[in-house]
Amino acid sequence: MRSISHNDTQTGFTLVETLVIVPTVLLMLTAIVVIMMSLLNTNSASDAKVTMAYDVQNAFDYVETDARLASHILYTIDSNFSDPYGPDNAGTAWNAGPALPGSFSPLILREYATTTPIQNVNKAPVYVNVYGCTSDVINSNPILTTNVIYFVRNGTLYRRTLTDTSQTTCDTQYQSQTCPPDASTPVNAICKGVDTTLATDISSESFVYYNNLIGNISPNSQSALDSAVGIAVTLGITRPINGSPYNYISSTFINTLNQ
Repeated sequence: MRSISHNDTQTGFTLVETLVIVPTVLLMLTAIVVIMMSLLNTNSASDAKVTMAYDVQNAFDYVETDARLASHILYTIDSNFSDPYGPDNAGTAWNAGPALPGSFSPLILREYATTTPIQNVNKAPVYVNVYGCTSDVINSNPILTTNVIYFVRNGTLYRRTLTDTSQTTCDTQYQSQTCPPDASTPVNAICKGVDTTLATDISSESFVYYNNLIGNISPNSQSALDSAVGIAVTLGITRPINGSPYNYISSTFINTLNQ
């Protein structure tokens, strides 16, 4: 019978040495796994935070483009526009006044209709055909307008476009009416597209309006908003990261050009 204290000719280790080495190796492997999981969680958290920052900045880009080119900041939608869905998907009227606790106020803008997207440098205004569309008189016509609305519903920030199709125009407008992506069928015939989804998991949102005289103004009427020349926009997103909620919040200030 071979003594357990003799060297094992195949492994080169005694049984006692083997019993010491195996737990040590397991501890080292466990430590390596823990370090790798920690690095993975750190990378996942970093990626999630970057995604949240990107989503907020992407939303800011949309709002800034529209607000800078808007012809007016509105308290409610213009009377020549119709929206069967409203902010709640049930036809409630739009109102940019101060939000009730736990809710968000929309940003409502009047913009000029264009022949291409407003970001396109080759865009042209769409004229209503009142005096004719020849080159010598086309500029005498009024320009067709649209309404653009930024609003939060069920934690998602949307951009909605309202259009006026009752006018005879010199060119075809690029903009088309959008409606909720989850609108129940049959969808209203006015809808030609769906609202743009800009960000999800919105936990905070505010639009604060400023004029040159008294600073921020309360958006409690159209006459109050008529004096606004700038908008401070704040957006916050809250998402779970590694089992815990993480909040990212940022603000930007936009000067309006046409107000």
